[in-house]
Amino acid sequence: MLAAYIIATVAAAATWSLDRHTGRFAPRFLLVTALLGGLGVLDWFDPFTLLTGVTR
Repeated sequence: MLAAYIIATVAAAATWSLDRHTGRFAPRFLLVTALLGGLGVLDWFDPFTLLTGVTR
């Protein structure tokens, strides 16, 4: 599971970097797509598990 979060973070960072350097439509569209996709796969309890270590 950690590998999936790392890959998603790298994808969002890469698209953010492209957006900052070019400011064009395509990198911004990819950035929004990457962020929305990342939110779609997150379980809402993951931040609590990350901060406290408590699982369900």
